[in-house]
Order: sequence, then structure tokens, then C-alpha cells
Amino acid sequence: MAAPFPDRVVHAALVRVLEPVFEPGFTNDTYACGTGKGTHAALDRLSHFLRKRAAVYCLKCDISKFFASIDHTRLREILGRRIKDPNVLWLCDRIVDSFRTPPHLAPLFPGDDLFTRHNRPCGLPIGNLSSQLWSTLALDPMDRFIKQELHCRYYVRYADDFVILDASKERLQDVLRALRRFLVAERLRLAPEKCRVFPARLGIDFLGFMCFRGYRLLRKSSGERFRKRLRALRRAFARGELSTDELGPPIQSWISHAAFGKTWGFRRSLLSKTVFVRKRE
Repeated sequence: MAAPFPDRVVHAALVRVLEPVFEPGFTNDTYACGTGKGTHAALDRLSHFLRKRAAVYCLKCDISKFFASIDHTRLREILGRRIKDPNVLWLCDRIVDSFRTPPHLAPLFPGDDLFTRHNRPCGLPIGNLSSQLWSTLALDPMDRFIKQELHCRYYVRYADDFVILDASKERLQDVLRALRRFLVAERLRLAPEKCRVFPARLGIDFLGFMCFRGYRLLRKSSGERFRKRLRALRRAFARGELSTDELGPPIQSWISHAAFGKTWGFRRSLLSKTVFVRKRE
């Protein structure tokens, strides 16, 4: 649950203070926040990697229940290494303490006992600007492990969704095993149903697109979601709940996103058949 508006203003101000402190230390491979980052930059980076000769196999991974699993103790340790102002640390603590995953839903790790879920809180709310930055901080140790210890050259991450490319299927399977061991120490766990090694030529499902060497296709489910959204907009417009000016932003936003893939035919077909008509009184 996102914070109320006054709190979001405080979060935005805090992030403006913290980003210049932490952003220079991030690897070049994480795209959830920061200047020049975002979903489209991450997709471009993956497309660049797919053109490499070594991009034969793909390891695609996702962190299980990521935001709900972020450990407060580990997050405070990371924040405390760089933030020396006690007032800023106090504010960070207040925000971290304002949310926790219910103990019965918190993950358990080797060595935990029956009281760990109650005594060691975890979880960040999805939607807060501070959560976006702190989630990047929480996975920064993993980024460094992948780049500096495992020496994975072709790696790109957006939030908890990440891809590693390599010429060897066996090496990627070794990387996957090493990552599982490493993340336990960070009190995180890979989602087993979303982690696999496969030939990159089959296409990589990443950030709403199927990515191939040389082109991207909009994921079918993404197109269907917008088709339903368009029908809802038509009904709202017909009932007089939306003005013509209010129709433009959501449609243009989707067009801009979809245009990042090979979607001209789909966009033309979908939008040319869509007519907005106001019901007569």
C-alpha cells in the first residue's frame, strides 16, 4: 500500500537527497531508478547484448515476493554505511518501520526459529518512491556479486527482474546455483518457477516485450490488457465520465510504450477500429 500524499512528498524530498549519494556507486546494469534509466533503457541494453556473438543462452530470473521479502536489518546496514547524518538516518528508520510484511507471510531461511518472523521484520510497500530506491540498494550486493565474482559480462536488471546472457548453457546453470546460495545470505530467494536457462533465439520475455536479436515484439498479454483498457475507456466516454482531453494521455502513453517494439501493424489495426461515441441523453 502506497503512502498518503503528504508522506509521498517527504519520500520524494528524501530520495532527492539520497540518490546523489548512492547512484554513483550502482553498477551500470541496473535500470529501475536513476538518471537515464527506466524500462526503455533496460530494453535497449538487452537488445545491445543480444547482438553479441556470445548471446547464445539466457538465464532469466525473478526474486520471489521481492518487495515483501526485503529485510529491514540488511537495508539499515546498507543505508548506514553511506549516510552519516543522524537526522536523515532517523527519517529513513521511520519510513522503513512504517511497513512490514505480516509475520505469517514473511519468508523463512536456514537457521531461523519460530520467533524470527516476529523479531526480524521485512517488507517495503510497492509504490513509494523511497521503496524504488531502496529496492535497488537491496540488490546492489547481488549486482556486484554477478559482475565482480561471477564475471558475467552480459547482465541487465530492472527491479527484481534480470537477465544474464552467455555462450555456455552449463556456465549459466552454475551461475544460477551460485546466485541461489548468495541470496540466502541476503535473506532473499529466487522464484523457482520464473528462473530458467534457455536458448536466447527463442525470445526473452522482459518488461512487457519478447526480445529477439534485432527486434522486439509486444507481449501478447500486454496487448490484451490494453485492448481491455481501451474498451473501458470507450464505455466511460460514452457515459460522459471522461472528456476528450482525458482520453489522450492514457492512449498516447500506451502508444509510446508499444512503439518500442515491432508493433505498427497491431497499433494500426487496434486503433483504427476504435471509435469513441458519446451516448445521447
